[in-house]
Amino acid sequence: MLTEKKLLSKKENLLDYLSVRGAISQNSAVQDINLMQETIELEQKDFTSLCHHLSDAGWIKFLRLAGTWETSGKIGSIWLTPEGVEKTTEMRLYTRTRWLTKQASDEVRAQASDIIKVIEGWLPKQRYKQEEVYVATLAEHLEGKGIKAPEQQGTTLTDILAVHGIGIEVKVNPSRGEYDRLLGQIIRQLEEFGIVIALIIRPDRQDLLEEYKLRFAHDQRVTFITKG
Repeated sequence: MLTEKKLLSKKENLLDYLSVRGAISQNSAVQDINLMQETIELEQKDFTSLCHHLSDAGWIKFLRLAGTWETSGKIGSIWLTPEGVEKTTEMRLYTRTRWLTKQASDEVRAQASDIIKVIEGWLPKQRYKQEEVYVATLAEHLEGKGIKAPEQQGTTLTDILAVHGIGIEVKVNPSRGEYDRLLGQIIRQLEEFGIVIALIIRPDRQDLLEEYKLRFAHDQRVTFITKG
């Protein structure tokens, strides 16, 4: 069920996503609505409810594909209204101010610096296909260095949660959609812990990597590490 608290958080995620991507459609070659639903982590029913809420408030407009909701009709396209664009700009300023206020302690920053050095010196034994294998082997490597770093479970948790709540996210050859998802994950972890490490393995699209690194270029709480 889409509670009021969840509605507010997902509203910010969706509007921020739309402000970056512009209008999107179900069959667009630029961006697919299904991928966007996955990025903001909502089932179709809750996603539809969210769109109705934002449409009633005048922030967005959307069109439905043929059929009704009861016959598996889906949202076909979404775009921001002029009012939505204005509100999103205000919201982004508020959101950035809010999550920028969370700061890690000196102890946590020192521990994060040590973890970053360990990850930078880590060489996987082989080239793996699955992201999960890299997560498991990195967690094992950190534990071997005396750093408590259990793997996490669930879609909203960081891949590895090291000591003092230092989030480590791992992405293998990420697409734009996966970078979008990483962006949301980093922001959520900054709100909670105040420090995040993003490990990007085999970033074939260097342009995408640089685009997303620039979003946190002036935030010392976020560290990007790349490995070929």
